[in-house]
Amino acid sequence: MSASNYEREYKELLEGQGAFVIRSAGSKAVDLVAYFPESDTLHYIEVKAVGEESFRVTRSEKLKEQWLEMKRLVKALPGAEVYYALRRKGIRGSGAWTTVEPKILRKPYHWGKGVGKS
Repeated sequence: MSASNYEREYKELLEGQGAFVIRSAGSKAVDLVAYFPESDTLHYIEVKAVGEESFRVTRSEKLKEQWLEMKRLVKALPGAEVYYALRRKGIRGSGAWTTVEPKILRKPYHWGKGVGKS
């Protein structure tokens, strides 16, 4: 499945929760912007597919750049939700997705265990 398919899958999940969602194809920092009218909140989301047991933002220069941009968004948009939506490849159902705030990704995220745990 391609990255754009994962973005569309998460977009549909958010829309199913009542959000209005815009997909930003070819984006630098965020893939989706979602507005939840019931809570009047904006969510800025970077979608990543994870094939390994862990996710590291320092794995490549591009990931590191995106992570730094996400951290800047957190500071620039107080009150907005800014996070990664991580999709575990090969898993179906509710356990396939998890969300992680950019600030805690200084250490690797280990699937099912959290940050910094191995």
